[in-house]
Amino acid sequence: MPSWRTLRLAPSMQIQPAAGLSPVSISQVRIPRRLAAIIAADVEGYSRLMGADEEGTLRHLSDRRQEMDGLIQQYGGRIANTAGDSVIAEFPSVVAALECAIDIQKSHAEANAALLTGQRIAFRIGIHLGDVMIKDGDLFGDGVNIAARLEQLAEPGGIVLSSRVKEEIAGKVAVKTENLGSYDLKNIAKPVGVWRVPMTADVGWRGHPVARLRRLTSRIVRHARVFVRRRKALTLAVIATLATATVATFVIRSNLNAPTTYELKPFTVLTDGETGKPLATSLTNRLIDGLGPAPYVRILAAPGDANSSSGAAKYSITGSVSAGATSTRVEARIVETATRQVVTATSFVAQAGPLEDMQDEILGAVGEDLSVEINKLHYGRGAETPDTQRALRLAEEARNRIDLRTEPSRAIALFEDAQRLSPDSLDIAGWYANALVAIASFPPPSSNERKKYLEQARAILDARRAEVPFHRLLIYAQCQLSNYEGNPEAALAACNGALHVSPWSPRVYKEVGTAYMQLGQLDRALTSFTQAERFDHRHSVRYTWELKAGIASLLLGRYQEAINWFKRAAAVNNNDPWIPGLSAVAYNRLRDKAAAQNEIASLKRLPKEQSTKEAVRTVSEFYHFTSEDLNSKLNSVIHEFEELFDS
Repeated sequence: MPSWRTLRLAPSMQIQPAAGLSPVSISQVRIPRRLAAIIAADVEGYSRLMGADEEGTLRHLSDRRQEMDGLIQQYGGRIANTAGDSVIAEFPSVVAALECAIDIQKSHAEANAALLTGQRIAFRIGIHLGDVMIKDGDLFGDGVNIAARLEQLAEPGGIVLSSRVKEEIAGKVAVKTENLGSYDLKNIAKPVGVWRVPMTADVGWRGHPVARLRRLTSRIVRHARVFVRRRKALTLAVIATLATATVATFVIRSNLNAPTTYELKPFTVLTDGETGKPLATSLTNRLIDGLGPAPYVRILAAPGDANSSSGAAKYSITGSVSAGATSTRVEARIVETATRQVVTATSFVAQAGPLEDMQDEILGAVGEDLSVEINKLHYGRGAETPDTQRALRLAEEARNRIDLRTEPSRAIALFEDAQRLSPDSLDIAGWYANALVAIASFPPPSSNERKKYLEQARAILDARRAEVPFHRLLIYAQCQLSNYEGNPEAALAACNGALHVSPWSPRVYKEVGTAYMQLGQLDRALTSFTQAERFDHRHSVRYTWELKAGIASLLLGRYQEAINWFKRAAAVNNNDPWIPGLSAVAYNRLRDKAAAQNEIASLKRLPKEQSTKEAVRTVSEFYHFTSEDLNSKLNSVIHEFEELFDS
């Protein structure tokens, strides 16, 4: 017996009852449902393709759709919903749906091989087995929604399945699958298990430099063989020389050490205002000064007209300032000169304030985004293969979905898998090294556990020694690692290099301040922490340096300043026992006994493990200065805290 679902109609559409009968409610009008295997397919980058070549894209899409429609019919499926570049099809059999999807992707890969890279039509495909509703031939319901969400997780030319499809095809289809984990899909109540179907090795690789080189070498060998057959005189040595020359030319053209030229045009002022023009001029000059020191960058300052171009740069950087009474919006973008394609665009709205403060806040947002993108352009994004995409997803899960304090081994396992799948990825290596240093921050400094994590991070950086000084993630990991290894001089040297790569990074300034703290130069440490605060518009990691700045101020005898830093730190993390414990001492030294006792009371309300004297006393384990005078002052602070705690 078929299942049904109720449909609600507007009052004007309700059926009027006959005399003596009750009204017919909408719940009595039903839409049929059935179980079906659903394929959701969509073209990757359709808008970009249409913008580049509308007629050609429509022609190629028509050819691909004709192939797809024929295969769907051949496997017993039915196209239910279609919207130009997207298709929803249903099949009575899960096996038929998967086999059809594989044949579609193979057919499209063969057709794309004859086209230029910018002309290729690549579909992403998601498959799910679920309940669907049918109305006027179209499909609706969660089954369709899940298939559509899965399609978005597939790589171009790839296929992903739900765990329900995976279960149904087990032992029925001779195809490999790879587990991508569980995903919280948009508007779907429960997480869905996702599996990838690896396609043939060449799918997705045709645009990669290595693949281009292989095809070029193969083409040379084919032509050489023809020539040998015709002339009978060309030796294998000549062929080898020709191939070697080709490889050498390719390597020279791909040299990553050659600087890339950027033309930075004057920022334009879109609205009148007192701060608009001076802010635009200042931002332009500071961007030239800040981006220029990177060793892989050559900055050309475009004179006068922001719309003019010398044509000598590979990329241009443009921006605008819209100044208002209460806020100012700044936008910037990097554009590829030859194609006029926007590589990246960023914007930030700063609240009205002193010009210098606004500049720092804007550079911490817009300037840092530009420097990050320039660093990515230098190292390239690499080939998007199934393995590299899966590696990035694993690294993303380790970075954003796992608590490093409570589940370090799980995060490490994910990073190890990501590195195995994409061993050449500098981003993954950088994220992994940073994560290991973060994990090492939790155990006591003298513990073997901490030493083990730091050694693992050191091994990653040593393996990438040549790239460390220039890659934004690797060099930041070097800054952190040197500080945690108790080598502040090395940390400062690394941070100096990091500021050439990321000149407005609050994280780097945090490490500069940490190094100066270890050296006992507390005033310089506070200057760095203050600069980090000015650049950190996102407030992403500010708690850590605000706590350190509070400790530095306390040891310098600036008690109100210390209290202000601790308050800002508590606004981000109110569960750290050091904050109320050290704040109590600062208040006590200002002779505010009531406020000191309030801080002690706040400490005692924290969870059991954090509400003890021992939890605050550990500050002396983590902060051991080269200056014995500072170590003595810190011990005095801890002793005073213990007296307040017991009183």
